[in-house]
Amino acid sequence: MENDQTRATVTTAAATSSSSSKEADHDDCHDLLIASLPKEKGWAFHQLYLYQGFWCPPVHIREEMAVQQHFLAGQNDIALATIPKSGTTWLKALAFSTLHRQHYTPSRTTLCSLPTPTPSGVFGYGPFWDHVLDYWKESLERPQKVLFLKYEDLKENPILHMKRLAEFMGVPFSIEEEKEGLIEEISRLCSINNLRELDVNKTGKFVSYFENKTLFRRGEVGDWVNYLTPDMVDRLDKIMKEKMDGFGLTFKTSL
Repeated sequence: MENDQTRATVTTAAATSSSSSKEADHDDCHDLLIASLPKEKGWAFHQLYLYQGFWCPPVHIREEMAVQQHFLAGQNDIALATIPKSGTTWLKALAFSTLHRQHYTPSRTTLCSLPTPTPSGVFGYGPFWDHVLDYWKESLERPQKVLFLKYEDLKENPILHMKRLAEFMGVPFSIEEEKEGLIEEISRLCSINNLRELDVNKTGKFVSYFENKTLFRRGEVGDWVNYLTPDMVDRLDKIMKEKMDGFGLTFKTSL
C-alpha cells in the first residue's frame, strides 16, 4: 500500500513539474516575441510595443496572447471596447444599470460603490483610427453582435440610445418601464455630473498615481478644441477625414 501511494505521489509531482516547465517555456517564447516587436516610449508606460497593429505595454500583450489562445466567449457575454476619454465610465455605468435594473433600483444600486476606471504620438491601445474602424466594420457586418455607439450621439439623445443598448443586451425596456420614467431615472443616475460627485470618484484611486477624479472632464461635445491650437484642430480634422473617408463613418469633431 505504501509503495502504491509513493508511486502516485511521484507521478503527480512529475506531472506538476512537467506542466511548470511547459509554462516556463511558453513564457520564454512570449518574452522573445515581445522583444522582437517595434517599440516606442509611451506617455503612461516606459515602453509600448506594436503588437498586431496596436501599441500595448508588454504585460497586456501577454494577457492578449493568453486570451486569443484560450478564451471562448459565451453567448451572453458582453464586452465594452472603448478608447480612453471617449465616455468609457459613462457607458459602463449605463450598461450596468440597464442590464441589472431588475436587481438594483436607481436608489439602491452598487454603482455608488463601484469604481469604473479606464486605463497621444504613440498611444496605448491605439492607433485610434484602426480601433474604431475595426469595430465599425464589424457592426455593419454583424449588427446583432456589435453595437457601435458614438459619444456625441449618446449626449444628444441619451434616451434613444439607451433603448438601443437595452435591446442589444437582450433586456429591452417594457412599455410600463418607459411610462414610469425608468429610462430617464437611469439616465440621471448615470449622468456624468452625478458620477463625478460620487465619493468613490472624488477620493478613490485606480493606482497610487492615478486618481478616479481624473476620469472626468466637462463631458461636453467639442470641449477638446479648448485644449488645442487652431492649427492642431485643423490638422486633426484633416487626419480624421483622411482615415475615415470611404467607410461611411463620420464624427462631430468641433463645436
